[in-house]
Amino acid sequence: MKSEYAELYRRPEWQKKRLEMLNLKNWKCEICGESKAQLHVHHRYYKNGNKPWEYDDNELAVLCETCHNEEHLAKDNNYYAVQLLLNEFRAMGVSDIEMSMLFEEIDYHLCNKKNDGTDILIDGILNKASEYRDRLKK
Repeated sequence: MKSEYAELYRRPEWQKKRLEMLNLKNWKCEICGESKAQLHVHHRYYKNGNKPWEYDDNELAVLCETCHNEEHLAKDNNYYAVQLLLNEFRAMGVSDIEMSMLFEEIDYHLCNKKNDGTDILIDGILNKASEYRDRLKK
């Protein structure tokens, strides 16, 4: 499935969307302003069922290779942090239903993050963590 999706990046529809984004952002990285390095068009998040070119411009970002790698590393670190949090809740005896609800809420925050991702993600996790900890104390 993943390789099938990767094949879509070879399609002319994606190449057209990619060039449109590069032109829109003046062929510069949106984070560091680099214009000489290889540039990538990055999906800020993915929507189930959408093809790579079926995104609005504000859902994509033009990033140099270094910033693109850092974006993916940050996202991986967020998922790792979420996994640690979920493990902590399991150890506290949170039910499977509550874990499922918590995971859906965290996933929502991960998918709807702003450019740096930390504000919405951390606020959402901390709010949910407080709610569940309060309920467990009762």
